[in-house]
Amino acid sequence: MRDERPGVQDGIEHMVEEVLDVLRCYKDFGALAADSWIRCRLEDLKQNGEENVVKLESAGVLEHALDHAEQLFDSALFLEKAETV
Repeated sequence: MRDERPGVQDGIEHMVEEVLDVLRCYKDFGALAADSWIRCRLEDLKQNGEENVVKLESAGVLEHALDHAEQLFDSALFLEKAETV
């Protein structure tokens, strides 16, 4: 049976999961909580163990989410940007 999780085919499932976790937090608790969650997750990634590609890519996608939260949390804008990719 083939794994159907988003990003598996491209090897980016860890980055997709990070974004989905942020969006879940935003949906359940709002933008401030999502921002705090991102910052805590980034700190956790930086402090725990040696760096590897997965940790660096996960941190990168979270840093991008912080820098572009208005796009990530505005679903209409997010979908519009996704269509241009």
